[in-house]
Amino acid sequence: RINAWWYARRIAPKPKQRGLTLREPDGVLASYWEGRGFAVNPVGTTGRWFGLNRDIGPVGLAEALLPLGVKRTYQGKPYLVWEYYDVPDQPGVIRPGVSGMAQGRVAQVMSIAYSQTGDARFAEAAAEALRSFAVPVNRGGVLTMVAYPAGTKPAPWYVERAYPGSDPWRGAALNGFMVSILELRSVEAVLSQPPTASASPDPTSATQGAQLARQLADE
Repeated sequence: RINAWWYARRIAPKPKQRGLTLREPDGVLASYWEGRGFAVNPVGTTGRWFGLNRDIGPVGLAEALLPLGVKRTYQGKPYLVWEYYDVPDQPGVIRPGVSGMAQGRVAQVMSIAYSQTGDARFAEAAAEALRSFAVPVNRGGVLTMVAYPAGTKPAPWYVERAYPGSDPWRGAALNGFMVSILELRSVEAVLSQPPTASASPDPTSATQGAQLARQLADE
C-alpha cells in the first residue's frame, strides 16, 4: 500500500535518499531501500525516528504494531517477530529477517501499553516478542552464540539483525546488542508491576514476561 501510494505520485528516490522514511497515520514508519522500495521499519517506528510519530502514545503504537507481528514456533512454543525484508549486500533481494533491537523495543512498547491499559493482548505480545531471544538465529530468532577471544567458551549475543546460515558474528553490532539489553531490563521493570488499569489483565503473561526478560539480560 505504501509503495503504491508513493509510485503513483513520484519517481523512485535517488540512491542518496536511502533512509527516506514515510509515516502512516497510525504512526508506523516505512523506510526506503534502493531496489526494494518502502517497507515497515520496526526499529524506526519504536525508536521514534526523528520524532515522526511522537504524537502517538504507546497504546496507539502497540495497537498499530500488533497486526504486524508474525507468529512462529520453536520447540512447540509460539513467539512473535516484527520482520525486516532487506539484505544489505544484495540490493533488490527480499528475505524475511528479524532484529534483536527491534524485538526488544517492540516488547517495551507492548509492556508499557499493558501497564497503561491492563489489556491482556499487550502482555501476551510482549512475552511472545521476548521469546525470540531464546531462539537461535538459524531457527528464526535473534540468539547467536559467539566466542571472544576465539577459542573461549561461547556466550549469548542478541544480534541487531539476524542472517540465518551466516557467520555467527554477522549482524552482531555492539550498539544493537546494548539497546537490546537495556530494553530487556526496562520490560522486566514494567511487567513486574501491576497495570494501572484493568481492562482484561493477564498477570500470567506479565509475570512470565518479566521473568524471561530478567533471565535473558542476566545471561
